[in-house]
Amino acid sequence: PAVSAYSWNLIAGHQRQTAASFHAQLAEEGVEKAVFEPRRSLPKFSGGLLDYHLSMLVPRGLKELPLGPEEAHWISEHIERFQMLASGDERFRFALEASVDWRYSKDPRAAISRLWAGIESLFGLTAELVYRVSLFGSVGLAARGEERLKAFRRIKASYGTRSKAVHGEPLSEEKLTSGMHEAFDILRALLLQCVLRGSVPTEDELYRELLC
Repeated sequence: PAVSAYSWNLIAGHQRQTAASFHAQLAEEGVEKAVFEPRRSLPKFSGGLLDYHLSMLVPRGLKELPLGPEEAHWISEHIERFQMLASGDERFRFALEASVDWRYSKDPRAAISRLWAGIESLFGLTAELVYRVSLFGSVGLAARGEERLKAFRRIKASYGTRSKAVHGEPLSEEKLTSGMHEAFDILRALLLQCVLRGSVPTEDELYRELLC
């Protein structure tokens, strides 16, 4: 992107500030001179280029093809629920932001921390995090039975990677990258479940789905 070398304050209100000069020149020299050769014009543009060498962390299995009719139908069917959640539920909005801006993290460790902050925000937990996040997360990812047990173990293992990553424990680049992708997959699935149900489940609702 291009960047101007002089302040926006110099541009803001320029027409109002030079109105008297413009009208005087208009009366004395005519429209063409007043418009194309104003007596009080802005300085000649001087600028440069911004180059942040931006790099992004990319989710695995990134979709490259354009949206199809089936996906467009799903979006149109659920967009109102999504908008209501994004505008009305702080937990959902925080998790949604995490699902987007983790890509701009400087490394996988920072990305994992951001993604798990989004996952934890959906449950509002402050104690027994590993067990309860894994338990409640499995409710959103799988139906009761063997699949839910697998989901519980998957989330618990991913949370273990998160703990090691944010506390600076040695992890291979492969393990960090895998943990980052796993955390994104979990957060994405949980957000979609919230959209499908039209709300972020409360702790009581999660316990009822688990036990009743």
